[in-house]
Amino acid sequence: MGIRQNRAENSELVLAEYKGVIRAIFKPEKWVQDIEYRGTKRWGFEGSEIISKEILDIYE
Repeated sequence: MGIRQNRAENSELVLAEYKGVIRAIFKPEKWVQDIEYRGTKRWGFEGSEIISKEILDIYE
């Protein structure tokens, strides 16, 4: 499963989820399609982790 370029580039936040629990929130600054995974290129991003309690509380 992947993400389309326009959807990725218009995302304000990226939620890292595992087993239904949000583990981290990131603010992407640059999207790149050069991450190799099982023979295909996938989208990844460069950015920073959100540590603002106000934003974290929204997704708790």
